[in-house]
Amino acid sequence: DPEKKQRRNAYMRFTRSINSPNAPQEVIDAFEKCKDSKGKTNRGKLQKLFATYMDAGEDWGQSDLILTSEQSNLNLQRSQYKLMTRRDRH
Repeated sequence: DPEKKQRRNAYMRFTRSINSPNAPQEVIDAFEKCKDSKGKTNRGKLQKLFATYMDAGEDWGQSDLILTSEQSNLNLQRSQYKLMTRRDRH
């Protein structure tokens, strides 16, 4: 079945991308969250991560994980803190 072979090949690319030294830290963190306290992988969570990978067209850079992380980093960079005295508040 060619469709089954394509899905299997995509899953193999997914597992290689997770174990790659070039994998984004957000992806590595998400993969670690798929494991329980004993280090065993939760298949349901891993399937959701795989679905995220496939929705992004097999490109982690286009995935919701990376885009959300980049947006939150931008928001942190834009935040400015100003120390105020009591006199400044009134």
